[in-house]
Amino acid sequence: MSKESIVIELQSETLSKDVSVSDLLRKALVVATKLDFEEFQKWINGELDGYGEKDEVPEYRFVNGSLIAWNPISGWIPVVIKNEAWAKKLSTYPSGSSIAELDNLLDRKGREDEVHMNISPSIRNMLCEDSVLNTQIVFSIDIAAVAGILDAVRNIVLKWTLNLEKEGVLGEGLTFSKEEKEVASRIPQNVNHFYGDVINPQIQQGTGNLTQLSEINSIDIEVVKEFLEFIKSEISNVEFDNERAKEVQAEINTIDAQIVTPKPELGIITESLKSIRTILEGASGTVAGQILLKLAEFFSQ
Repeated sequence: MSKESIVIELQSETLSKDVSVSDLLRKALVVATKLDFEEFQKWINGELDGYGEKDEVPEYRFVNGSLIAWNPISGWIPVVIKNEAWAKKLSTYPSGSSIAELDNLLDRKGREDEVHMNISPSIRNMLCEDSVLNTQIVFSIDIAAVAGILDAVRNIVLKWTLNLEKEGVLGEGLTFSKEEKEVASRIPQNVNHFYGDVINPQIQQGTGNLTQLSEINSIDIEVVKEFLEFIKSEISNVEFDNERAKEVQAEINTIDAQIVTPKPELGIITESLKSIRTILEGASGTVAGQILLKLAEFFSQ
């Protein structure tokens, strides 16, 4: 008597609301590991463990909402952002919470229409530095947005198992044959194939318009050095072609050359930073967006 296929079992469970998304992902991780689907494993681990501030966050995890701050007298109040571009950008936020945390939030449905999500330390620091505000700030979203994230993950697992079944990769119990593994090696394992573009396009486009970069009239070279070290540590994680990488490196070298001179040319430093901004605006990925936010923050000082 043959053992039941784990792929068919997983496929069936994606259709049952009685099976949590966390349990689905753990079973999917078993299948992905046995079939050497390294990229899919990475996605599953991101969903189970949550996404860090430097991680690329899937598009379906970007939710609309509003920033609110805690006022000891009035309670939660809206965070007013005068810059329209900033306000528009910060009306959408990536949820990096683990699937288990999102499951817990969804359990509140019926008791609350909205839930609060913690924002990244860099965004909070930026908001606090830009005003007298120095209190707890969270991102308030509709509870339905949480359900949307969970459904997106469930659908990805379902489409993946359907694809495996179509190619004849079913497994017997927890075991896959050599032939099945060979077939599986030719199956797309990029989550894009089962969902779509997982990189949030909003973090790639228009970020440079968050604030107008002006000439630096006075500058603390030590601050420039610290900011340059940040760019150097992150730039290798930005997704762009070799030509753009060389251009960024050339601008970094220009700034390096200036900050070691007795009288740095502030105009040259400014133009090099603007060039880096322009190049990064055409790059993809969350890291590029984070550097652009830091650039905007740097010039607003």
